[in-house]
Amino acid sequence: MLSTLWLAKRKPIFRLRKIAPLDAIEEVVGRCAEMGRPLLMVPGIDSINAQTLAGLTVINYATSLAARYDVEPIMLVAVQDVYPLALENVRLAFQAEGKADKFRPEMVRFVYSQFPMATTAMGIINRQRVAGTVMVGSFYAETLMILENAYKAGAVQVGGTANYHNIPFFVAVCDYALIGEEIFAASAYLSKDPEQIGTIVGEDFGRLFLALLAFIGAILATLGATYGKWFTDLLSI
Repeated sequence: MLSTLWLAKRKPIFRLRKIAPLDAIEEVVGRCAEMGRPLLMVPGIDSINAQTLAGLTVINYATSLAARYDVEPIMLVAVQDVYPLALENVRLAFQAEGKADKFRPEMVRFVYSQFPMATTAMGIINRQRVAGTVMVGSFYAETLMILENAYKAGAVQVGGTANYHNIPFFVAVCDYALIGEEIFAASAYLSKDPEQIGTIVGEDFGRLFLALLAFIGAILATLGATYGKWFTDLLSI
């Protein structure tokens, strides 16, 4: 991983493929523009960590599209240290699209803790009939509460999390889902950050190496090669 980080910083030789849900975000924002309804976004309910930062990167992309197509974005934040970062991201997204005058601080709403935020999201979905949602980050028991209400409202949904216990909910309800570590790959693809790209590539090379190691060990164990006993013993540790 250190070598891929060094290479990514020194020269941009690695390329990440675009993940399908990222293309769908433009479809979601376009639907909101056509129907004249807002876009709801949630970057998870944890404080600043890897998942939250990945979620904010994806949501920043959605916010830029919303500013471009004159869609009202509504972002809900459940943790106080995420709020200023989320607010600045939205402001910069509108500024980058040349629409700084249309930015309003109330586009980012701080609702402390898990279930108050979830019930606030449910209220916004049902009162304002949001046409699309983007939920990427760390989620827990509130996931299905928000997703189910958005589904009933007819919203097109893009979502994802690396919390394995909530992945089935996103896959079952969302129109497009980022599964597990795909949220980090999506963040690296959108941000073009060399450190993120190098980390993703390094992890993939590590997985390939371990898979190859396991394959060789399985072959040696199957053939019962005595000279390979040290190798199979190593894999059994």
